Amino acid sequence: MKQILWVGVLSLMVGTSCFAAEKRPPNVVLFFVDDLGWGDLGCNGNTFHLTPNIDAFAKTSRVFSDAYAYPSCSPSRACLVTGQNTPRHGIYNVKYYLGTRDWLKKIKDVKTNHFYKGDAPTIGTLMKRLGYKCGYAGKWHMGDEGKGLPQAHGFTQMNAGGCGWGHPAGGFFSPYKNTQLPDGPKGEYLSDRLTEESIGFIKKYKNEPFFLVYAPYLVHRPVEPKPEYVKLFAERPPSKTHRNQGYAAMVYAMDLAFGKLVESLKEQGVYENTLIVFTSDNGTNPACAKSLPLRGCKASIYEGGIRVPTMVYWKGVTSPGISKTPVSLLDWIPTFLDAGGGRLDGLTLDGESLLPIFDGKGKLKRDALFWHIASYQGNPSNAKNDTWTRPCSIIRTDQYKFVQEYENGTFELYDLRKDRSEKKNLAGDLPEVVSRLKKKLDTWLKDMDAVIPNEPNPNYDPSRGERVKKKKKK
Repeated sequence: MKQILWVGVLSLMVGTSCFAAEKRPPNVVLFFVDDLGWGDLGCNGNTFHLTPNIDAFAKTSRVFSDAYAYPSCSPSRACLVTGQNTPRHGIYNVKYYLGTRDWLKKIKDVKTNHFYKGDAPTIGTLMKRLGYKCGYAGKWHMGDEGKGLPQAHGFTQMNAGGCGWGHPAGGFFSPYKNTQLPDGPKGEYLSDRLTEESIGFIKKYKNEPFFLVYAPYLVHRPVEPKPEYVKLFAERPPSKTHRNQGYAAMVYAMDLAFGKLVESLKEQGVYENTLIVFTSDNGTNPACAKSLPLRGCKASIYEGGIRVPTMVYWKGVTSPGISKTPVSLLDWIPTFLDAGGGRLDGLTLDGESLLPIFDGKGKLKRDALFWHIASYQGNPSNAKNDTWTRPCSIIRTDQYKFVQEYENGTFELYDLRKDRSEKKNLAGDLPEVVSRLKKKLDTWLKDMDAVIPNEPNPNYDPSRGERVKKKKKK
């Protein structure tokens, strides 16, 4: 259901937040990683990767074990920036996925936007109205010109380049071939460059409330690590899920970047008044690692594709520990506005402020999360990894996850309390649960005015692949 959040314009001293009226509102730093899976961190049980800074941060933070994103980059980022679900912002897919193997699609994709075309204020604009200095460093992936760039959404741009697939246009080493980022010295590593620019932003605005989004291209492919980091994993014993030394080196570089950012907050004397969020945009790439014990990877609707590592720290407000309350990227705009203490005109948001559960004691008002995936996702060659996703809609309650698939009209139901690996589809065993959740999901879709993908695709030709294979053999 949509949620209307009421707050007043430019009112830093009139507050609804938890900090005292005479105290400066908190700085906000969002570290938004690319393609980092739930199981890629040491604090989540990974024994091959080295993530000491994030692991240490997790010990002091409120960790959300059931935090969610969209299965792929652009839709997740649009959900974060707009605070709205996909039927509202209309970004259903990564730009270049849309033409992928059209002959395997039984129904037509719903038309997707390539950048946010709506008029509702986005996260940078809203924070700027509250008096924050707003900076964005790294991957944007919601357009590369005009209204599609972060400068059009309240941010001071530092870098927002890349290509339509989502990785750095020229790779991770300078020259970057990026119109939004001047080249550095030959061989400069992109992560080092973005980290230094982010630290520069913190130094520049340390005496004012600031909002920084650092969205490293790490750990998206191509796998281009620093050679000296790869050496760290040469003698480390691999695990069943992680053995790619190059990918491990990139995860390590990401961890170092996060550590440097946190250290800079401490050096500038602003750490104790900064709300820090660490999260990711979707699950790990199946070419780099496995998500076990979770099912699926990036582009999958299963937990390995949409459950993301998420933790938050704000001294005196968050308490260390694990929260199992389901949360999503949609929740960060209302959370940041709540923390900022302002009052704005009415906004239509699909998330909820998480401040009430930062201490592990409160509860949220909602009882479910929703997804509407109106186009095919991923690569059919990875179907065995559950990363060829057909159009569907999903509802996730505290206990159950219900999937309504549109290509074949099938249902899936999983009890995530007992089966987070989603091994057993209970749809045939619990018809009353299916009926209840389907009714709730259908009501949400109607309220959202969601376009349901059900139009037959005239180009559908599943036998084409076999004909191509036979032709190549000849």
